[in-house]
Amino acid sequence: MRPAEATALRPPSPVLAQKHLVRHRLVGLREGEHGYEKTVEANRAQVDEVLSRYLPVHTLDMTPEELRKARLSPYGRDNINEIGNVLFAMPTLLRSRKEREAGQPETSFERLLARIGYARQVEGTFLPLSDNGRFVLGGSFGLVSTKAGFDDQTEQKVGLKIPTYEVHQVSAVSGPGIYTDYGNCLVIDENVSGHIDCRFNIVDQAKVIYVAMGARPGTMKERPNPHKERTFAMLRRAAQRHGYELRDYIVEDERIAEEVRDPKVQAVFDRFGTKLTIGYVHNGINFVTYRDHLFTSIIGHGERTYLESRGVKVVEVPLKFTYAGAGLRCTYGELTTQVEGQAT
Repeated sequence: MRPAEATALRPPSPVLAQKHLVRHRLVGLREGEHGYEKTVEANRAQVDEVLSRYLPVHTLDMTPEELRKARLSPYGRDNINEIGNVLFAMPTLLRSRKEREAGQPETSFERLLARIGYARQVEGTFLPLSDNGRFVLGGSFGLVSTKAGFDDQTEQKVGLKIPTYEVHQVSAVSGPGIYTDYGNCLVIDENVSGHIDCRFNIVDQAKVIYVAMGARPGTMKERPNPHKERTFAMLRRAAQRHGYELRDYIVEDERIAEEVRDPKVQAVFDRFGTKLTIGYVHNGINFVTYRDHLFTSIIGHGERTYLESRGVKVVEVPLKFTYAGAGLRCTYGELTTQVEGQAT
């Protein structure tokens, strides 16, 4: 081979996974009727702007009335859920077969999928499979809620190539000294949504399974809880098998208090009372990861330092006005496409 020919041959570019975030943006908000919704939307636009510096962020416009009629959640991760080779989406995001055959125009969500070149199978289905809060899937393994409806047949259908571990949405604590129900803790009903992503999360880059404050057995005043014991036995097994560390996602009390003192937050706190506080403790663990980045609304100083020592770039976003326990991961649905990267 001549030198000129040798230099002309280059290795093929690697194919990389490109994550996309998508949420519904409320429009048609009326003065005097949708004051709170306007405040929320202004905040979400700030969050969109920060995240869009790192990965694509898409918004689908709907009025509050359209959102309710479509039976969609204002939280994007409740509406779409990508597992393996299949995207499960709430049926109202898609045209029915009858509508497609009749030539009805594409929905805004279908147009988005076409625009970004989405290649996975898309299936319209109601809860629980369309709810991503019941699944925390990492690169090496995944956590699946006991309320996920994820049976052997579904696992085979989606072609998931990683092992999964079934866990409960266990109760957790609001934080010492802040608006308490049980002496120094506030218990959330663990039998409602099955949203395990408000309790546990995975950071593959750092090889960490994170646990929300107070979610470990014995860290709060509560009745004996066999669900919690079984869940943590499963988490310890996953950590040991895959070489991950089981670690608490700690947010210092002063940071929580600082959030609640924010005048805009205080206004919503006065409206929702105790429930809001627990959101500011747990919405941090409800983070989004992308390659070597972790995006969150709040994180302890110690955990930020630890993650950065493991090669993770931590980005805090100004997310406010969430429901109890909700966070950044709740706010957005996640889609994945394939893009060519640069050869190394």
